This record gives sequence, structure tokens and C-alpha cells, in this order.
Amino acid sequence: MKIKFVCAIVVVCIAMLSLFYCAEKRKARGGTLPTGDERKMSQKEHLTVPDVQPEVIAFYCLDPRLKDAFEELLEDDLGLKGKYIPMLKFGGPAAFANQSQLFTDYSDLKVQIAFAREHWPHSIKRFVLVAHEQCGYYKKKLSQNGQVDLEKRDLFKAALHLQKAYPGMEIELYYGRFTNAEKTRMSFEKVERHALQPN
Repeated sequence: MKIKFVCAIVVVCIAMLSLFYCAEKRKARGGTLPTGDERKMSQKEHLTVPDVQPEVIAFYCLDPRLKDAFEELLEDDLGLKGKYIPMLKFGGPAAFANQSQLFTDYSDLKVQIAFAREHWPHSIKRFVLVAHEQCGYYKKKLSQNGQVDLEKRDLFKAALHLQKAYPGMEIELYYGRFTNAEKTRMSFEKVERHALQPN
């Protein structure tokens, strides 16, 4: 009985030493042992959409404060859940209206549009451009003596550029404004197509 007890203790000690050795080895390589949550996450399955046919390419800002608001506009208000390709840049569609100042963003978006239209040539019919007031990217990159609603005016310029570059594509414009002082709520107005002229 004593021998079995001693053997059990030895086995436990070896197992603990082995775990300690592995942990130290991983630590030396800059890694950590997976937690219980991480192990569960690696086993969890997520849904995919194998035969997606997107109808819209949507351009909107990367501002993390507004992520939910943009997605609610596109998915709930416009009914585009599972039907749009998000193309995100800080400033949203600003690069189409400011090609020289934002040349890298503009070039990236052109490449993404070309790939999307080549991959889904028959289903993509529409561009949706979304801008919002008081955009931090505008303040940093495109400030023009404190001009108000420059983001909205650039929507017109961006739409006109896209009309020329991609004839036949439908274009919709939306502009978001904060509705409370804390900037925790936003509403969107549709900018009608007949107003597509830059100021």
C-alpha cells in the first residue's frame, strides 16, 4: 500500500515538473500557456456564408465609436445584412474627394474595388457612401480653416468621381450627425441624388 502511495506521489511530481518545464520553455519563447477560455475558443465553430452574392460596396469610417451605428444603418435600416462588402478607411469615402492628399488610401480603395467587381461581376450594383460630422481624420488630414460640414460636401465630390470612374453603378449617400452632447447617439440623413453637386 505504501509503495503504491509513493508511486502515485512520484507520478504527480513528474507531471507537475513536466508542466513547469513546458511553461518555462514557452515563456522563454515569449508565449504563454493557453487558458481555459482560449481552449474553448479554439474549439468553437463560427458561421460562414459559402455562396455570398454581395450587392453593395459600402465605404465608411473606421472610427470605433461609430462601428455599431454604421452597421445598424447598413444592416437594419437599409436591409443589407450579408449583402455588402465593407471598405473601411479613416475618413470613410474622403479619399475619393481628396485623391492627392490621401493618395495611399485612394490607391488601396481602387485595388479593393477592382478585386470585388472582378470576383462578383454580376451581383455588385451599388456603392453606399457614409460620412459623419466632426471626423477626427478630417481634422488631422484635411482641415480647411475650421470649415463646417466639409465631410458632407466631400460626399458630393466623392460620388461624382465614382460616377465617372464606374459608370452604371448606383450610388447612395448618407451623412451622420450626433444627436446628443455626449456623442453617444447618431442619426443619418440620406443625401438625395438630385443634390449631387459640390458647393
